Amino acid sequence: MPFWKFNRDLDVIFINQKFENETFSSQLVLKEPLVLMLPKQHPLAQYSEITTTQLQGAILTILTHKLSQPLARTITQYIKQQQIHFQSIDEANTIGEAIQAVHSGHSCAILPAYIQALATDQIVVRPLNHALPHLDVFMSYQKLKSSIATQQFLEEIRQVFDIESQLDPK
Repeated sequence: MPFWKFNRDLDVIFINQKFENETFSSQLVLKEPLVLMLPKQHPLAQYSEITTTQLQGAILTILTHKLSQPLARTITQYIKQQQIHFQSIDEANTIGEAIQAVHSGHSCAILPAYIQALATDQIVVRPLNHALPHLDVFMSYQKLKSSIATQQFLEEIRQVFDIESQLDPK
């Protein structure tokens, strides 16, 4: 059973799937796109757009399932659906390891777009000829009891993510 089913003391939790019951309500707050990161010297880096056919035989690094099951599952499903046959798929235990694998020229990586901010000048981001999947981020919160701090936090989330006033725990 998910952790939040056992812990009724939680005010807010960010999760990767919608979760609703008598205590909690959920709101989609973000659809985080995934991007393809390549070493600057990689042969595919010269293209402005890359096809899945061009990815065949490449080495890919993804974040380990232990770090992010939803991310690893999304990427694995995408690879199967697109029938991409990588030479190998290496798992990184940290975001830093994934960035280092690309920076060093060892592999390319499919990672959440926000990680682009950590890319070095030796890394390029290229779009594919079709959209990569995205990760859904839901905010779940208690419907019935909420502190003033929780209500203020929900208001901040509404403003930051431009969400209608559906986030009303009252």
